[in-house]
Amino acid sequence: MAVEVLNFSVSQRGSAAGTHTLRTEARGSIVHLEARMQLAGPLGRGTVSQKSRSHARHHHSLSFREDQNRRGDNRSYDVKFDRSTGLVRAVRSGSDTAEIPLSRPFRDPLGLLHEIRTAGAAADDRRIPLLGKDVHVSLVTETDMDTVLGQVTARVFRLFPGGALIWVATDAPHVILRMAQPAAGGTLDVTLSGMDSEPGGGRGGSPRRDRKRRSRPRRGRRRRRRRE
Repeated sequence: MAVEVLNFSVSQRGSAAGTHTLRTEARGSIVHLEARMQLAGPLGRGTVSQKSRSHARHHHSLSFREDQNRRGDNRSYDVKFDRSTGLVRAVRSGSDTAEIPLSRPFRDPLGLLHEIRTAGAAADDRRIPLLGKDVHVSLVTETDMDTVLGQVTARVFRLFPGGALIWVATDAPHVILRMAQPAAGGTLDVTLSGMDSEPGGGRGGSPRRDRKRRSRPRRGRRRRRRRE
């Protein structure tokens, strides 16, 4: 399946503060999500990258990783949700390790967004379990928006705690149009600036199989020439 690519501009108090990219690819029963935020301007310079694997239907997370790079301060957070052992294992910056029971179908931050996006109006009054807290989702309103995709009707959801707002298109494929996150120094606005797609289906699997199928006939022809 093709990879959906959503590009966003990031601003704070009307000043450009960076860019954000969200990639989504469904591979069978697993959804692969990847986000990358490039920060600049009032937020300083840095990069925040996130990768997530979650169940396409039930939304529980299988793995999540976040890497932050700011002025030489590199941090990582890697989580595995291992259903075979019944444990959640979290590693911070390669050394600080913790384990807790996998007692609930936990989501990760990217999986949370994907669940809200796919649930539509049914996401109203939904409690979603993340590590350390539950997030309550409420549908605030529906509104018409002028976007890079034209005029779009969107559902506006509020997340608690935190007070973040998410605008999601009511029509398929239910694109995330805008996100607003309260932050120190003013609300962080993340607004859709473009939508694209990339080839999906993994990297390099089919070409390797094709090379093997082509090589066998050549070896057979060489053997027959040696017998003659």
